[in-house]
Amino acid sequence: MAYRWVYAGGESDAFDDQQEAEEWLSAEFQGLLDKGVDDVTLMTDDEVVYGPMSLHPPE
Repeated sequence: MAYRWVYAGGESDAFDDQQEAEEWLSAEFQGLLDKGVDDVTLMTDDEVVYGPMSLHPPE
């Protein structure tokens, strides 16, 4: 089972487990915001694990 983040304009590389995927998001969070990404969805194969999840702080 491979995990990946999907967002407007692209998707991440595949990860072996959810923890690796979440660590990647933590590391790339600001870069995604700087590119104009508003939200991300974590996928495994063709199923949504969770999301879309906003990258912006709650108002």
